[in-house]
Amino acid sequence: MTPIVVFLVAAALLLAAGSGADVSTMSVVLDGDHTYEQADALVVVNGTATVPADGGVSNVFVAGGTARIAGTVTGDVTVLGGRAVLESGAVVTGDLDDIGNGATVAPGATIEGQRTSGVPQVDRATSPVGGSLVALLLAGVAALFARRAPRLPETVGDAARTHPVVCSVVGSLVASLLLVLFVAMAFTIVLLPVSLLGLLFGLLVVGYTAVAYGHLLGSRLAPYLGCRPALAAALGTLLYVGLLTALNAVPLVGGTLALLLTLVGFGATFVTYFGLAPYEPPTLA
Repeated sequence: MTPIVVFLVAAALLLAAGSGADVSTMSVVLDGDHTYEQADALVVVNGTATVPADGGVSNVFVAGGTARIAGTVTGDVTVLGGRAVLESGAVVTGDLDDIGNGATVAPGATIEGQRTSGVPQVDRATSPVGGSLVALLLAGVAALFARRAPRLPETVGDAARTHPVVCSVVGSLVASLLLVLFVAMAFTIVLLPVSLLGLLFGLLVVGYTAVAYGHLLGSRLAPYLGCRPALAAALGTLLYVGLLTALNAVPLVGGTLALLLTLVGFGATFVTYFGLAPYEPPTLA
């Protein structure tokens, strides 16, 4: 599977788990043609899944392949990729979220909830509280590291600054491998909670990279501001988060640069063992 497909599959499995469905009764379609007269959460990765006119499922998540629905869905239908065909007589009591623009609704099909198409837009101007709280939390963590263990973020930041190419390659490889691993765990259903914990670990590592970048920026700002290292690290972290936010607001190029910065920090975290040891590039004898 391509990285995009892997991401869509991971997103579909996480949405299915978050819908409240019992993971032991979750149905995952990987290939071939399958018919489901009764099922809890139905996740379509590849192949074709059919819900006949007398059948019923709770929720449908499509990451690839095709879902043909002629019966009743007592929850939502979410299309991330692939196709979802709602035939005449089909009933969806919840919402149809056509994020991947792959849904076809035949005349006679009923959607009792809302129907949305495309990636949902977040109005950041009217809801800045969440992002501000995250930035302040990271700034507080950066200040704590600067007081208690400044060497850890300093080592990670130095690796990102002096070896960005190596760190970006390592970050890309590790992130891709972890994503594939967590998706493989999610496919086993039993290990789905472990997969969720793994993704949480990845988010914590991304937060740690923000702290390392903030420490790096703070060490540069401290001589000009005349403030203590803890305050400088906190200000540097806020500056870094603000930079990422500004970059993500720039179409295409900005998001790519923000991702590259994150991957460099991600790789620097692993090559330095979370800052426990400086990175020393191998030398040829």
